Amino acid sequence: MVKQSIEIIKGYFIWSVLKWKEHLDYKKVVLVLTGENAKVDDYAIRYLDYVMERKLAEQALVLVSDENAAQKVSLNVYRHKVKMKMICEKKIERIFKWYCLDKFYKNLIFTYVRTNKDNLLERFLNETEINEEDIVCLALYNLRKVPVKEAGVHNV
Repeated sequence: MVKQSIEIIKGYFIWSVLKWKEHLDYKKVVLVLTGENAKVDDYAIRYLDYVMERKLAEQALVLVSDENAAQKVSLNVYRHKVKMKMICEKKIERIFKWYCLDKFYKNLIFTYVRTNKDNLLERFLNETEINEEDIVCLALYNLRKVPVKEAGVHNV
C-alpha cells in the first residue's frame, strides 16, 4: 500500500511538471499512446482531429514511449496543431495511477485496453463483434459515430 501511494505521488509530480512545461489547459487534448494494442493506438492517432473538435480543443499533445509510435504520429496529417513528446513507459504508468485516483484533467486520454479492472475495452474486443476502430471512436473518444474517412487526410 505504501509503495502504491508513492507511485501515485510520483505520478502527481510528473503530471505537474508536464502541465507546467507544456502549458496544458482545457484547450488542449493529451493523448497517451500506451502500446497495449497497436490497432487501438493507430485508430487513436487517426481520429485525434475528431476528438479535438468534439472537445473544442485547439491543440493536442501526444505522449509516446517508443519510436514506432512516434513515427506513426509524425507521419499522420492533422487539421489541428499536434505536438508529440517522448516519455518513458514508467512515467506513463505513474501518471495513469494518479489519474485513476483523481480524474484531474478531462482532456487526458489513455489507450490502455487491458490495464485497470474497470476498463471494459478488452472485454468488448474479445467477447463481441466490436472492432478496434469502433472501440476508439465510440468508447474511448465518445464520438457519436465512426467518422467517414476523408481521402488522403488520415493515413496511419
